[in-house]
Amino acid sequence: MENEEVVARGVWLYQNEIPHEAELIKQTWNYTSKDLSELDEILEIPFCDYIDYLISDEGVLYHWKFSGPSGSSVSPSFSTYFQARDHINTYGYKHEISW
Repeated sequence: MENEEVVARGVWLYQNEIPHEAELIKQTWNYTSKDLSELDEILEIPFCDYIDYLISDEGVLYHWKFSGPSGSSVSPSFSTYFQARDHINTYGYKHEISW
């Protein structure tokens, strides 16, 4: 990973009731979606844990980090900011996120 930054943060309510701190993380990696087929050949291990196949053409991934009363969790990865932004509504529509 080359860079990681928080691009949005705030409070999200799981099931519209349980407050969690939420951060949308943008990661920039040293490979892109264009490199995936070559990486598969070189590494010879398809679908490695350390290669995220959802990476964008620009080498960017997004994911949410949540922390609340039951602990911490991380969302799946997303190729675009808009996919990640829409995902926040998956388990609850109430949130106060600073975009």
